[in-house]
Amino acid sequence: MSRWLLKLALPIVLGCGSIGCGAPVPPPEFSVRFRAVSDDGSALPGVTVNVHSRQVGKTNERGELVAKVHGSEGEVVPVSIQYGADYQSPEHGLPVKLTSTRRIASGQDVSGIPYEVLCTRKQRNVVIIARAEKLPGIPITVEGKLVALTDAEGNAQALVQLDANTAQIHVGFETSNRPELLPRSPGRACEVAPGDDIVTLEQKFSIAEKPARRRIPSPPKHIPVRID
Repeated sequence: MSRWLLKLALPIVLGCGSIGCGAPVPPPEFSVRFRAVSDDGSALPGVTVNVHSRQVGKTNERGELVAKVHGSEGEVVPVSIQYGADYQSPEHGLPVKLTSTRRIASGQDVSGIPYEVLCTRKQRNVVIIARAEKLPGIPITVEGKLVALTDAEGNAQALVQLDANTAQIHVGFETSNRPELLPRSPGRACEVAPGDDIVTLEQKFSIAEKPARRRIPSPPKHIPVRID
């Protein structure tokens, strides 16, 4: 190589050493497919997804969000989920492991790393079905609060919302306005399963016999006696 070419190449080599011969190579990009589902099985829109404490988006009306996450192959990155006021947000979400997209048996590429979150409601629905043996107008109570009245056939139905941690409720038949019915204001403790549930109960009543009225004898009639 001539001296002229060496003089020309030397500044270029030195320049590459100082600036790294271009911008740094960005880390690989992975597609993560987030899906949020309520504990009743329905898709949940509007759920905020954070990766590395940075918001990457919110789920759409189908409860889905596809986000691009930078990192190295096999890296485990932290994920946090914000569900909203009606749902319980865990203190720590499950992390996601970044892995390259692979082909499934049909030869199609997987659309992204799947990540599904189950959102637990703070309250759940419980249907109360009560029967009072063809007695209309009997108040049905849950924890002492009126929720329904029996119809002409003695049937009642009510939908109540309970705290998600509630495991037992008291359902009662209020008969204070029907003193002739026995037993008086019966009730029952009913177990409720996690999630939505249905509680059914039936109560039989009897009519108290009215005590026989005691007949009070009338006082003897006063017959005046003539004294001569």
